Amino acid sequence: MDELMDDMYSEKSVFEEVHELIDELKILAKSKEELTKVNAVLKERLRALTGQTEGLEVIIKRTKEEFEREQSRVEGYGSAIDDLHSKKDRIIEEINRYKGNIKIVEEDLQNTVGVKNHLRDELSQVRDDKEIVVAKFNEIQNALNSVERKKKLIMPKFTEYDVILKQVHKAFKEVESKVSLSKIMHNYHID
Repeated sequence: MDELMDDMYSEKSVFEEVHELIDELKILAKSKEELTKVNAVLKERLRALTGQTEGLEVIIKRTKEEFEREQSRVEGYGSAIDDLHSKKDRIIEEINRYKGNIKIVEEDLQNTVGVKNHLRDELSQVRDDKEIVVAKFNEIQNALNSVERKKKLIMPKFTEYDVILKQVHKAFKEVESKVSLSKIMHNYHID
């Protein structure tokens, strides 16, 4: 009986085991169905992500190519900037040289204006001196003429004085011709 009980118990236990296995199979089937649905959703999502990834790879490739083009252009800008710096330095040197030349010219111009003013003052002084000399010369000429007239009236006997007066007169004539020549030369240089 014990055996029978054991057999029964064993049948019952097999039955329970089968039942449990069936329940597990049902659960597994349900899980399989859910996993199949999830798998289909994931496959669809994977396809979408793969498409997006391929699109992103194309975009990345284009962006990389564009970046490389821009980078080479930027490198070209660097050399252009260096050239501009070099040109700027040369232009600054040239400007500084011109500024130095302008300073020299301005100083020369100021010196020239100073010399010109000084020469004008000297010319004015020479003209004043010339007028004084001419006036004095005219006075002397008048005095000589007066002396000669008086000599002819008062002292016809003194031929000796006549010779001296002629020498003085000759000397004054030479001075007069030199003053005239100086005047002509001066006018020629000044005007």
